[in-house]
Amino acid sequence: MRFKREVLVDGSPTLFTAKWSAGSATVTLIDPSGKVFDPDFAASILDGEPLKGEPLSTELDPDMVLYESSKNAATYQLLAPRPGRWLMIVDTGTDMPDGSELETNALFNSDFGLTFGNEFPFFLVGEKAEIRVTPTGSIFSGNGEATITRFDGVVDTVALVRQADGSFVGRFAVPNAPGIAEVSWFVSGTNAAGQLFERGGSDSVQIGSRSLVVTGVGAETAVPSLLDPRRYSALTVPVSLQSEFRGEAMVAADLVDAAGNIVANAAQSQGVVIGVNQVTLRFAGEDLFANRRNGPYRLTNLVTVDQRDTDLLSDWLFDQLNTTAYDYRQFGPPAPLACSKNNLMYKGRANASSTFSGYSALRTIDGDRSTLAGPEYSWTNAPATNAPETDTVPALPASLLLGLNTPTLVEQILVYSTADREIHDYDLEYFDGMRWDTIERVRGNTQTVREHRIPATQIAALRLVGLAGSDQEAAQVRVNEIEAYRCTPIVVAMPVPAMSSRFFSLSSRSAVKDRSSIRIPMRR
Repeated sequence: MRFKREVLVDGSPTLFTAKWSAGSATVTLIDPSGKVFDPDFAASILDGEPLKGEPLSTELDPDMVLYESSKNAATYQLLAPRPGRWLMIVDTGTDMPDGSELETNALFNSDFGLTFGNEFPFFLVGEKAEIRVTPTGSIFSGNGEATITRFDGVVDTVALVRQADGSFVGRFAVPNAPGIAEVSWFVSGTNAAGQLFERGGSDSVQIGSRSLVVTGVGAETAVPSLLDPRRYSALTVPVSLQSEFRGEAMVAADLVDAAGNIVANAAQSQGVVIGVNQVTLRFAGEDLFANRRNGPYRLTNLVTVDQRDTDLLSDWLFDQLNTTAYDYRQFGPPAPLACSKNNLMYKGRANASSTFSGYSALRTIDGDRSTLAGPEYSWTNAPATNAPETDTVPALPASLLLGLNTPTLVEQILVYSTADREIHDYDLEYFDGMRWDTIERVRGNTQTVREHRIPATQIAALRLVGLAGSDQEAAQVRVNEIEAYRCTPIVVAMPVPAMSSRFFSLSSRSAVKDRSSIRIPMRR
């Protein structure tokens, strides 16, 4: 049996391929000039070093072809095919059984192409799904068609109509045929340069059944943190469902901020019964805090999935809830607490490698734990200098050097940044009186107050080397306060009172098993 297919080629390097599922086949190409490319012709083309005396040319030969074949495939590769309409011919062998699959393709590099423009690769039963194909370049005219091959093998055809923006759109009435479907499209026409074009492609989509639908979404609940009741560990949202089956299901959704940025997502799998069901989505406070975006949040992309055999989309809804206007810091970890009352760093010594006008390094040891922004609360480094008469001095790294009033043992250090301007990257170092050593190298910090716990260590001075500021001020590091504490109580040796030199001995074998004597002073 013979199969023919015409392909419009623009002259760029092209790969013609054919694949079949069983049996044998022979593939032949005929170019626009009538030249025949078959396995025998390809074998006759010299592929290697030129013969002695053979003239050399830098131009690509349109007859130059590389042919490869296997049991169930054949390919022709041409670097400079003649532009125009090519004919692909596939002659199947007598050993190819009925119902065998045959696929032909022509692949080539081109600045002009088509992309499947559907934002979500899902179609819902009963909906009018949009199939959109968007060209990557300007076109003058064209028309197209899409075929949808369902999971059950039925093929639907949809006309693609050119839109004002240049895309081609068709509407598909989604049938009750849940499963994976293949959408193939083909568009032909004239591009803006007046050249004829033909482009095609395919993509997989999922047709989902309406067996699990959302019937309601309740208001969110802020779950108090067990560590700090003033903060929240999560937001929970109840979702009501109507199910047509009994089995496993999943519900998922996103929380986004006012600009549409995703700040958290949640997915809950559980068994459902036929009829009314309730699912609670939990959006973790860690995610809300990590994304550092304030509310109110919007619940969207609410999907339900039938998970009995394979995951099949059942419902997809947008903009189902607007939450309270939360501050993202309400979902952060509780601020660490000082392990004692005696701040060893209070009113010590402080200086910095550079200081922004109006700020002072002494603000970091004045005992004020406020994390507000401003020169009355914090220190920050000076910007970079680039004056012609001086060498360029970068803003970072910038160092903050703090000396304790008296060298002593330290076990806890608290670093306070400016809220919403937290220092992201820094090294914390200590001086023991003889040398400097590193306590911790911090990268990607998002905490306003960060704790550093160390074994009891003799410290005479601390040095914070700022490497990167906040997202808003990458070249500025802001430090509001640094505190140091000894957590283990200091044991003070008590004097032993003098005792009389007159004693008597009392021995007890039952109470003192090693038969040692207990000496008790005798009163006069």
